[in-house]
Amino acid sequence: MDPQDLANCREIHAGLMAKERNTINYLFLEPVETTYFPEYLKVIKKPMDLRTLKENLEAGKYTAKEEFYADAQLIFDNAIAFNKDRDSKFVVDLAKRMIRAFDRLKKKTEAATAKKNGGDSASNTSASTGGGTKKIKLKLKRNSSILSASSSTEEASSGTGGVAPPPNKKAKKVKLKLSLGKNASKSESKSSRSNSPASTTPI
Repeated sequence: MDPQDLANCREIHAGLMAKERNTINYLFLEPVETTYFPEYLKVIKKPMDLRTLKENLEAGKYTAKEEFYADAQLIFDNAIAFNKDRDSKFVVDLAKRMIRAFDRLKKKTEAATAKKNGGDSASNTSASTGGGTKKIKLKLKRNSSILSASSSTEEASSGTGGVAPPPNKKAKKVKLKLSLGKNASKSESKSSRSNSPASTTPI
């Protein structure tokens, strides 16, 4: 049996045995005493009770949760089948209440499992989507770099007859020209200061 299903079956069994159900589960805790009811085995072909259900579960006799569910349901179906035409009609009422409790426990555990599995699936999907987002960002970054290089090339080529060399080479030439231009400006500024007459303002 799947480990998660095994855990769920244990939880269901514990719920059926819970103290808050002591007033309705006491007739189903142990096997029926056939000494007091010798006709029981003539009516019921497969006896079942909560103790035997637990022993079977822990012994690994159930290969799927559905097999466990079937035996759990059998406990209460047997009680109804044996007592429906007898004076002990209250047993039928207790069995029906236990069936309702069993159904609620099944729905609760299965809903919790579905929620857990859904969360794991959403987490995996998010991780996968995150990877895709990184690729998209990288692609946009590369495109923007190409666009920037292209723009620099166009601006530079407008002053050189409109013939643009490759983007990287042109970008380097543009930077070189700008650098030379700045150095030239600094040189001219120094030259003009050295050639200008000294200040004649009296001290």
